[in-house]
Amino acid sequence: MLSRPGVERANLQAPYDEVFLDLAGSNVVTLPQSRFRVVFFLHEYVGQELLHTQVGLLALPDCSEMPERLRSLSVYSPP
Repeated sequence: MLSRPGVERANLQAPYDEVFLDLAGSNVVTLPQSRFRVVFFLHEYVGQELLHTQVGLLALPDCSEMPERLRSLSVYSPP
């Protein structure tokens, strides 16, 4: 769930269609190990937001085009 000052928790956006990847980010894994990558979508990301995770807040990178290597691993489905 994203952290947005002044926005109630019930109205916060959550990541969806997440796919867990190996550390190289090239292969889908069904049971992530202690270290892994994850790709997911956010419908409205404005940048500089924090993602609430089970281990605390995580700063997200700026938006960018989806890398070619991920196009076949994760498909965007508009909500």
